Amino acid sequence: MGKTCVGIDIGASDVKFAVVTDNSIRNLAIGTVPDSLVREGRIVSPELAAEFLKIALKNAQINLTNCAFLLPSAVAYTRSMMMPAMSHDNLILNLPYEFRDFITMDKEKYFYDYAMLDTVADESGKVSELEIIAATTLKDTIRGYGNICRRAGVKLRTAVPEEIAYMNILNKYKQRNNVDISEREFAFIDIGHTSTRLHIYKGNKHQASRVIEYGVGLLDSIIAEQYSIDEHTARAYKHANTKDEQNSELCYNLYGNITMELTRALNFYRFNMPDSNLTDIYFCGGGSRITPLIDRLHDELQLNICSFSELLPDTMKNADDAQLCHLAIGVAMQ
Repeated sequence: MGKTCVGIDIGASDVKFAVVTDNSIRNLAIGTVPDSLVREGRIVSPELAAEFLKIALKNAQINLTNCAFLLPSAVAYTRSMMMPAMSHDNLILNLPYEFRDFITMDKEKYFYDYAMLDTVADESGKVSELEIIAATTLKDTIRGYGNICRRAGVKLRTAVPEEIAYMNILNKYKQRNNVDISEREFAFIDIGHTSTRLHIYKGNKHQASRVIEYGVGLLDSIIAEQYSIDEHTARAYKHANTKDEQNSELCYNLYGNITMELTRALNFYRFNMPDSNLTDIYFCGGGSRITPLIDRLHDELQLNICSFSELLPDTMKNADDAQLCHLAIGVAMQ
């Protein structure tokens, strides 16, 4: 049996854990994040984050050493690119220049890494180009995550941007089922607390991303105002839907805004990719459990709604939480 790793995704509202051994998902767990611990994708207080993480791991009954952290888009840049054929060392040497339009400090202050997607050969059969997906983040960011983990009693083994987390899931799906997915398109819509994120892949290759500044956390304030309650209680109302809160008119206005922005993003993608044959869509995140929202998106987007668990191993605990812990699963699947 290979090494076991816990994938960790600390979001604005929830922390998600995925315990993975090789291609087997052993356990999934979710906990509530303290208010204002994460703001605009960044951890505000490393000390509080470490103490919270230690308690959350204990509450989830996760007693492991190795962990993999999700790097949110606020702290990492990711690019797909074609590079001339060269050695690994030369690739690492050249990557800073490929990110010169993104990085704002001295290039030596950043870590750079990449994953190989494909190779292109010339007429003689010699490899002439490399297709890669590359990422960069500040060294201080990785040190910060490392310190949080150390204080929480775990060791940071890797940190992975969300684009590569999805790629890991697709790669494992391909290997596990021995299928060719190179011509198949996948759209992942992560309906989170503060935003909605669209990622599109062709096979395991990232094609496009779009961030929509509407998340289901807005429902908390809508329900709180409607019922004259605090937002913490409103959040419980939202999930339980005991008084049919999810079907209120103001909530439907938010569903309409999210649907409109996603429709625009998908139309823009199709315009730029006229050969696209996108048919399958996978909903993830907390908003994937808001039935009226998903029904609205299904009616408007006219795409096949697929279960995220279809991309994962058949045998795993807490399968119902897969669509919430998707990125934690992806970072742990190395």
